[in-house]
Amino acid sequence: MHEVMHVLETKQPNGGFWRSGRAKRVDREIRSTPEWTALRHVVAANLQREREARNISVDELAASIGGCREKIFSWERGECLPSLPTLLAVSLALGCSLGSLVPSEIRGVHVMVRSGVERRRSEMRASVAAALAQTGWNVTAAAKLMGVQRSTLSHRIGRLGLRRKRSS
Repeated sequence: MHEVMHVLETKQPNGGFWRSGRAKRVDREIRSTPEWTALRHVVAANLQREREARNISVDELAASIGGCREKIFSWERGECLPSLPTLLAVSLALGCSLGSLVPSEIRGVHVMVRSGVERRRSEMRASVAAALAQTGWNVTAAAKLMGVQRSTLSHRIGRLGLRRKRSS
């Protein structure tokens, strides 16, 4: 039996982690926000600036952190963000502080990202609840009204925790 390490992650026998569907869904929601995109581009610009200021090539940086040059190029283009341990290794290889790569407003970005996800979730909750109310909680009709499959709507209803109120 695998040992539960976190609510969203389960430890594998080889030391890695399986991520649950919920963790992946939250990751996708957060990474689709404009704040996350802005953070990626800020980190990309800082990484490239620090690397070029020290006259270190992409190949040299890749060799020093044990990565590949394509991944470093994708970080510098802002396509993705390196993990925190990787950012730490990069900062050590460049001889700069982690703070020079990651903006100090990251806590504010996290709050904005979280509020953006919550806002989208509440908008979805409102639209699903409105469609269900309009159709008298007929899930098939509500799905047709929203233009989604019935199974998708059923999944959203469960995920959002919507329950039909019982009349007395």
